[in-house]
Amino acid sequence: MRILLAPVTALALAVLSLHGAHAAVPGCPAIAPKLPSATPSSRGELVPAGATSLLLCRYHGLNPAVTARRLEGMRLVTAAPRIAQLAVELDALPKLPRGIIACPFDDGSEIVATFRYPRARADVVDVGLAGCRVVANGRLSRTAIGAAGVRLLAQLTALVP
Repeated sequence: MRILLAPVTALALAVLSLHGAHAAVPGCPAIAPKLPSATPSSRGELVPAGATSLLLCRYHGLNPAVTARRLEGMRLVTAAPRIAQLAVELDALPKLPRGIIACPFDDGSEIVATFRYPRARADVVDVGLAGCRVVANGRLSRTAIGAAGVRLLAQLTALVP
């Protein structure tokens, strides 16, 4: 029985990988979470300083339906200078314009960035990769449209290809 189980398991894993299915990676939900809850911040920044690690979870967009909002990849960043640089760049993004905004090319693809702190709650930032490229943490919204936003998205997508 044991001899048959190994090839069957290997075959099942191969079939799942061909269809783009991903199991949950520790720290990243298998399906993209909803917009994060508000995280208190005294200065109103998108990402407070002092994070010691950054978990990046990249999710597929809405098409095709078989991979919609499913985990595409993840990366844990622990280099303090890199984390601080990304936090500063996220905070520097322009505010989202007020009023009704149309984002016709938004496919739902995103990176969920979880900044973790030694003595405070994690700060979760949702980074939209298409359309209006909305970047939000539940209380503040910014946009990654423009030269600085394009560079920031290129950095994030290079970290989680």
